[in-house]
Amino acid sequence: MLFNKIKYNKVIVCSSLLIVFIFIGCNDLEINSNGKKWEYSFPGDIKNINLSNSGKYIFVSTEEDNKNNIYILDNKSKIIMNKKVDIGSIDGMVCDNCKIVAYRDIYNGVVNITDFSDRNISRFVSDGNGIMGFWQNCKYLYNYMDIDYVFLRIYEVSTGKKVFDLFEYKEEISTSTCGIKFVNNESILIYDTTGLLYVLNYKDNVAKLKCKFKTYDYYAFIDRIGFVSDKILVSISKEDLSGEILCLGQNGEMLWKKSMPYYCEIYSLNEDFFISLFDTNDKKNIYYVIAMDSNGNDIWKYNGSSEERVKVKLSKSNTLLEIENKNNNKRELLCFNRDGKITFRKDIGKDVKYYLSLDGNVLIIANVKKLEYFEL
Repeated sequence: MLFNKIKYNKVIVCSSLLIVFIFIGCNDLEINSNGKKWEYSFPGDIKNINLSNSGKYIFVSTEEDNKNNIYILDNKSKIIMNKKVDIGSIDGMVCDNCKIVAYRDIYNGVVNITDFSDRNISRFVSDGNGIMGFWQNCKYLYNYMDIDYVFLRIYEVSTGKKVFDLFEYKEEISTSTCGIKFVNNESILIYDTTGLLYVLNYKDNVAKLKCKFKTYDYYAFIDRIGFVSDKILVSISKEDLSGEILCLGQNGEMLWKKSMPYYCEIYSLNEDFFISLFDTNDKKNIYYVIAMDSNGNDIWKYNGSSEERVKVKLSKSNTLLEIENKNNNKRELLCFNRDGKITFRKDIGKDVKYYLSLDGNVLIIANVKKLEYFEL
């Protein structure tokens, strides 16, 4: 089922008086006006926010008069933890199941891991300020970067001991590595500039190279990688600026491929659907978004306009699009469910940030001092 861009200001004729009344009373900018559950204002400026996977817990770091605070809030706005810290700019995260928090001094890389009672679990220096995440039910913490340069290190949460370093890994992995993706509880995808894709399994402090394979035989670049229904997804861009999506089995066998007229990026969380974002790469520079199933069939589509710039955030049940007007920089959020139905729409300010939980239906919208909690 394909959806074109929807105009929300059209007259809607309803047979039910109750439905008519509800539509008349709604703010024209919000389809789901009841999605907001609560808001919380902090005394200091919000610096970093991180949601647990389900959205049950929220990590917030603030700064006031050059002093830093860490907060953990639950999904009812209750403060679970509040701690003053004498370190610089802070980022961090919280784990749902284990109820532990990790926070890091961005300037010197020192990571502290505690429980919600602030009982220390481990403390160590992480090399490089990459993307942090808990892994394998909080047994490990990973830290990786694949933008300006590439590194990957894995630490044991209970001890802080570094148990894996990609630079020290003995198996054959190209030095021209350019991308890393954690895709499930054991597998890591690593790819390089030559089109080689590696599947690395990590279990019980042992890393094993499961397989490696060439994703293409022509001049092209891998753009993004991921999983859909345990199949490997690879999006590539070709010399003529067209794109292609490859779907591979766990051992590298080609399952299907789909040509795109333009360069595309894929977004996936190993569910039964994924999102492809591409633009026309011409003077109009029009963005398109297509949701596809695990066999590459279209589920729904969003057709942008030449005035729009589109960004994508993905959870296991929702696709969130940020639509920015190129002429006036106004931004709005649109949330689509798996079937392509729009369940939420909201205008947001220029400097407003937003966060979507991976497993749940939680959306956080934050400005300088205020956090708003929505359920989609």
